[in-house]
Amino acid sequence: MKKNKSNEKNPIMESTKKQILKDGIIAILILFCFVGIFVVFSMLQDSIFSRTWQIITMAILFVSIIIFEIAYKKDNGIIAINGIEILVFACIALTLEYIKTRFGIDVKLFIIIAGCVFTVYYLLKVFIVYTSGRKKVLNSLSDIAEIVKEDEPKKKEAKKHYKGE
Repeated sequence: MKKNKSNEKNPIMESTKKQILKDGIIAILILFCFVGIFVVFSMLQDSIFSRTWQIITMAILFVSIIIFEIAYKKDNGIIAINGIEILVFACIALTLEYIKTRFGIDVKLFIIIAGCVFTVYYLLKVFIVYTSGRKKVLNSLSDIAEIVKEDEPKKKEAKKHYKGE
């Protein structure tokens, strides 16, 4: 009886799929936030939007700090990267007012561009995570590492041979 390899679950690919799912959820949440910003900015007056947005941005920064603390406690780089992504989102959110007043750029255009940049970033990130997961799977299937395993050579001790022996 042959077992079909496609039916067997590879733990490396399972963890890769789980990571892709988490990144997808974070990307969707951030994109919903951009859509929400766009809609709220269209509906509210500038003064009300400004004050409300400052409060929301502080909450996002607080969430980012909590994620950094969790990453530090668990010593997990992936969680730290997610914290950096949320921190960048918070920084973009903080600069909305400054961009509007200083450079005269339309906030709606800025939100659309930032949303597109985040989408491209997450698509590239998912592609890189999937590719590295596939590479790990292929490397785990190869037994070359075991065959070529470098053992330290045994050192021979020098012995004196006498002529009479």
